[in-house]
Amino acid sequence: GVVSPYMQGIRTLKSASVDDVSDPDTAVALCIVKGWLGDGDSNFNDGNFWLKEDGRSVGGDYGQSMQDGLSNRGVPFGNLRIMRAHARPHNVEPVVHQITSLTNDQIHTMVDQVGQKFVTGWSAHDAGHYAGILIRNRDRLARHNVFSDWYTGQNPLLRERQETLEKLPPWRWKANLVRYNVHAATRHL
Repeated sequence: GVVSPYMQGIRTLKSASVDDVSDPDTAVALCIVKGWLGDGDSNFNDGNFWLKEDGRSVGGDYGQSMQDGLSNRGVPFGNLRIMRAHARPHNVEPVVHQITSLTNDQIHTMVDQVGQKFVTGWSAHDAGHYAGILIRNRDRLARHNVFSDWYTGQNPLLRERQETLEKLPPWRWKANLVRYNVHAATRHL
């Protein structure tokens, strides 16, 4: 993961409301980008979503990034409260299009530049490994825009209340994930 720099005057969503977000399109874009990066602890962790004093969204805390996949227990990565309140076609589709339009070379170059700048002992192997994760996540997103699940109603898990989602036992998540993936795979047949 990547450690974020200290920023003065930052609030987390733990101490704020989704109504305090002054730039919902940016908030949704940050959730989608963190999802593409495979940031696995964003869903239920309101401490990982930051706001400036004026309510503008800030990207930070990418400590669980670079995981293979776009969802956690069948729920697309991204803060549940932000995505439920603000994800709409007008602010999801353009961001997904930007990500799915990236070429393998562009992703590899981006990963390698960031790695060389911030990671001691960065290697070509590291660049290939992490670029591979983002390429696979991009390809998954191109096959099925999981972030559209927030407004299409296709994912039954997203209709549950957040408190219910957090309390579900792991076997229930896996059963729902299997059902959802079978439905998603057969939806276009």
